[in-house]
Amino acid sequence: MLLPLNGRRIYYDLMGPEKGPVVCFTHSLSSDGGMWAEQMLPLIDAGFRVLRVDMRGHGGSDPVAGDYTMEQLADDTAKVIDANLDTEANRRLVTDYLATLDKGEKR
Repeated sequence: MLLPLNGRRIYYDLMGPEKGPVVCFTHSLSSDGGMWAEQMLPLIDAGFRVLRVDMRGHGGSDPVAGDYTMEQLADDTAKVIDANLDTEANRRLVTDYLATLDKGEKR
């Protein structure tokens, strides 16, 4: 699926039971969400809903001119989450974690 975002598109897929707890995967540099293919089926079979996001310029997501910062990548991920997850609890859990990255905290 593609999420239109400020004149570009972010690719993501969301699979698994609609009411299951959500696991959100992003990927490393020079990869895409496909790197998590082997983890998908066991998580879905265990009742999880799996969200994979292709970062800007990777996989099915459009490239953007200039440097990519961690803040921009986290913001892209948060926007995909906001566009797809129904429950406030799921959005809060993931976006709170992303916010800790900006503060240099470790979990």
